[in-house]
Amino acid sequence: MRLYNEAVYTRNPLGNSTLYPEEKIENTANGVNPYVYPANDWLNLLFKKQAVNQRGNLNVSGGGSVARYFISTSFTQDNGILKVDRLNNFNNNINLKSYTLRSNVDVDLTKTTLVSVNLAGNFDDYNGPLQGGADVYSDIMHSNPVRFRHISRLHRSMLI
Repeated sequence: MRLYNEAVYTRNPLGNSTLYPEEKIENTANGVNPYVYPANDWLNLLFKKQAVNQRGNLNVSGGGSVARYFISTSFTQDNGILKVDRLNNFNNNINLKSYTLRSNVDVDLTKTTLVSVNLAGNFDDYNGPLQGGADVYSDIMHSNPVRFRHISRLHRSMLI
């Protein structure tokens, strides 16, 4: 808050548009009343320390002198690092499931004729923020920590 005021004074030496009076700065620093003088650590409040992701692959190949085959499949699940409140029935975290399938089959019809069938597909199942994780992270990290109060589960239960 002091640095913000300093930036305002740098641009306007009269300081007519300072947002934070010294009383607010001191009360916020001292934690006087977190509802009136909030100081939020958005990184700690909204993000988990880690996320669990899964990967799996399966490849099968074989054949003989007339026909050969190769089949491959993979599964990936990427989970986001947003904390989800258990009291909320809406999960806004990223959950991306990706499936990849590939199949190659070669058959020698004659000594000079080869038939190949190659199939491939990618399928995604995405749940999460419409604008994507990077934009959500940017929005959170650019949110002013002293403008509004985060209501924790303990405080929310006291309000009910």
